[in-house]
Amino acid sequence: MLLATHGDLLQINIQSYKPTRFNKISYNPPLQKSLTVIEPSTSQSFIGIGGEEGKVLIYDCKDFELINIWRIGFDITSLHSITAIDIGCTVVAGTSSGIIFVLNYNTMKDYQLYCSSEKILELKIANNGKLLVAGSEDYYLYLYQLHGEKFELTAAKK
Repeated sequence: MLLATHGDLLQINIQSYKPTRFNKISYNPPLQKSLTVIEPSTSQSFIGIGGEEGKVLIYDCKDFELINIWRIGFDITSLHSITAIDIGCTVVAGTSSGIIFVLNYNTMKDYQLYCSSEKILELKIANNGKLLVAGSEDYYLYLYQLHGEKFELTAAKK
């Protein structure tokens, strides 16, 4: 299990409950609020950490070196990733301004969804990659369905 704390990234072995600190992952100022594991293929695994600086820092899981930075420009409040057959590897980032950013990690193309005027608290993509649910500080759940290569709003429910 991976946990982001103030300035550190910890790996906890569930069997032994012994935390390991990854000293190689350091950033100044500490900017993590959200953490996700990005797996574009069965042989690749990355860690994405997002936060107040409007960036998602992407680290290689093998040597924990910084390999990419996805610049968003808004405080990141939620981060989620999934790899599905139809869509490849998709990373979504919710922001304090209510905008959702969607990144296709395989093509490195991104786009925005204007969700709410309030902060995005939680994001999840269904296992098949065809549905995206966002929970916002306005007490609404927003449901997006994949149409072609982009998610489109299907319903909003309070």
